[in-house]
Amino acid sequence: IAHDNLFNHWVAGEGAKYFEDEDACAKLFDSVLLNDDIVEGMKKASLQRFNERFTWSRVLKDYQVLLDQWHPHS
Repeated sequence: IAHDNLFNHWVAGEGAKYFEDEDACAKLFDSVLLNDDIVEGMKKASLQRFNERFTWSRVLKDYQVLLDQWHPHS
């Protein structure tokens, strides 16, 4: 569950639930925490997102690509 902004969408991805204000956050918690299927789906989506984007091997690879763009090897 995350605030609805571009950074959080990039980090959490499609499997997360988003809120815009305090009331929407409270309602979202109330509805999500009462549904084990939703919670389980969010857990799976979160783990998948992590494995696709945020492991050290992936992060280092992305940095290498960026550095190669700025300073190509001769």
